[in-house]
Amino acid sequence: MLSNARQAIGRALDPIAGALIAARITANALTLIGLLGTIAAAVFVGMGKFGIGAAFFVPSAVLDLFDGMIARKMGTSSTWGALLDAVSDRIGEGALMIAFSYRFRDVSPRLSVLALAALVFSYLVSYTKARAESLGFTCEGGIAERAERAILFGAALLLGGAAEVVMWILAVLAAWTFLQRMLSVRRQAAALRPSQR
Repeated sequence: MLSNARQAIGRALDPIAGALIAARITANALTLIGLLGTIAAAVFVGMGKFGIGAAFFVPSAVLDLFDGMIARKMGTSSTWGALLDAVSDRIGEGALMIAFSYRFRDVSPRLSVLALAALVFSYLVSYTKARAESLGFTCEGGIAERAERAILFGAALLLGGAAEVVMWILAVLAAWTFLQRMLSVRRQAAALRPSQR
């Protein structure tokens, strides 16, 4: 959903990207710094220190906006960088949701299971895209892509009292996005000749 606003966001962030390039910070370095920050956030979430977790997670999520932009501007885009970015996103998302589930395992088992359900559907959103594109289909969009999920998780950290509501929203929207992508690929497959399916 937010991907539709990517050009406008890119223009707004352009001066910051320029400063990072001037400081000779590479796209891959940004990816790894963001991942380390997200893992640190997960550690604090697991300890129940959501404020500190948010303080690490929010800047790390913002950094995630810049690695691809800097790679394009510096002419250093590569398949390795794209893989590193995708894998780092999955590691960070998994670490955060597992930490969240761990924290609530005794206090609220329902919330703990809900966090794991949100994680599974979030992974299915990403996996469906990767697998569909490897088969030659287009698999973009949906109501809860990576950026939307990051915003929702940040909200869960910042609004402790509303954590269960946010987790429900995250799980439902991720499941809906997975379904949207599956149906999109199904329509494309149905349009192919029988020998191409």
